[in-house]
Amino acid sequence: MDTDRLVVGEGTLNHFWTLCFADETLRHKLGLKYISQMWDRNPYWYVWFVDLPGVFKLSLLECTEDVLWDWRGLLRVKYYPRPEEAIFQGLSVLEQICRMSELFQTRPAQWAGGETGCVCHGGVHHHHGTRFADLQEGTGVPAASRAAEIPEDFFLAGEMELRYGNGKGSEVSWHSQDYWRVKMTENYFIKDQEGAPLKVLRKGDVDRDFPGWFLTDFVARRFSTGWQNFQQYSQCQDMVEDQDGMEFLCDGHTLSPRLCQAIRRRQVRRRMNH
Repeated sequence: MDTDRLVVGEGTLNHFWTLCFADETLRHKLGLKYISQMWDRNPYWYVWFVDLPGVFKLSLLECTEDVLWDWRGLLRVKYYPRPEEAIFQGLSVLEQICRMSELFQTRPAQWAGGETGCVCHGGVHHHHGTRFADLQEGTGVPAASRAAEIPEDFFLAGEMELRYGNGKGSEVSWHSQDYWRVKMTENYFIKDQEGAPLKVLRKGDVDRDFPGWFLTDFVARRFSTGWQNFQQYSQCQDMVEDQDGMEFLCDGHTLSPRLCQAIRRRQVRRRMNH
């Protein structure tokens, strides 16, 4: 990984989110509610919006040199739905169990003197009324100390790329599928920690039907609108691609992809410049 460019990418995105949140008009336009920046193996941002109850996680997987651009950043998009959301039902059984577990029993961070600070552990933000009052029953994100226990493919929605060139412009692209669907090809017994039967997935059942494109498109369009304002670009053009997607067959141990015309793989490339 290009560490120097990763630092540049992280710093640029931190500056971007800070300005988006500080500009009241832009914050309302994007529907931003809270933002928290953190680190595990990579820098990442939790983003709460006013018009979706769950939480997005945008992880900066890499930031590298590009032939045509100064740098290119690749971001993974995850979404942690609230259990009462319809989207929650699209998670696999194991993802639902994970989301309902103690891993997600998190509250806004407390600073010295008992003051509630950033949603997770960033600096103090000033809000009207009780700070993060709507999150006192749970932030909706996993505990930082145990997040590594969650499999990488859990809660995955799609990917985004950001390409930037000084004096040239930017390109924001994002891709996903209508649904990330997993069908069972064999009966599979899910057991609890004590080994007792917990759930039976039967042959032919759909274990996962997560609306990847809806979620990825939602957050990517908000991001790209903010980025256009941040860079003060006056021109914007979209290029859209659509092709057959994949569904995944599972015997309880392995996943096998299969082309599926009923599921569409979608991508948008948004070019912006002055």
